[in-house]
Amino acid sequence: MKKVILSIIGVLVVILAVAFFSVNSVVKSGVEKYGSIITGTKVTLGSATISIFSGNGGLNNLVIGSPNGYKSDHVFSMKDVSLSIDIGSLLSDTIIIDEISIDSPSIVYELSPGGLNVVTIMKNSQLATQQKELEASSGDDTGNRTKKKVVIKNLKIRNGQVGVAANLIATSAGTSVPLPDIHMTDIGAKSGGVSFEKAALLVLSAVSKKV
Repeated sequence: MKKVILSIIGVLVVILAVAFFSVNSVVKSGVEKYGSIITGTKVTLGSATISIFSGNGGLNNLVIGSPNGYKSDHVFSMKDVSLSIDIGSLLSDTIIIDEISIDSPSIVYELSPGGLNVVTIMKNSQLATQQKELEASSGDDTGNRTKKKVVIKNLKIRNGQVGVAANLIATSAGTSVPLPDIHMTDIGAKSGGVSFEKAALLVLSAVSKKV
């Protein structure tokens, strides 16, 4: 009997381990795939650690690369992003994120003949949002975008630093200024959820204004 109980516990542990890694693998691939589509740049994520029980966890080493035509390695770099997700909502059409907390992000501010890198990413996000809305209105789905919506109850960005690209002003190399803290609430709540493209655009707009 004892062996049977131990075997059952062992099976449960394996199942939970598989579920844990599956959830985090899906989050990682989703952030990289849809993040790249939304920003028009290469988005990479080191790892995701989301508890399948509480929905709490985080994203590690999230990097949004520079658009074509810019020399900086990245525009946004975030080592630690804390998340709190309504785990049950992952199976619904609208994902509920209770809180996203980004601490000490690094933002590179670069000017090129094509304009500011942050503005270029915003334009890419606007195009992605328009494309998503067009697909929704026409009933067409390319298969490259998720149909899920999102509600973000709280988004906090604190202790950020904005650096000036070395090729913008020669005397500014290595300098940086603090980014004012940002706190956004109920993103997409009034409409029962917004597309990830729209949510990203709203956040990028808020960051751009502070920059």
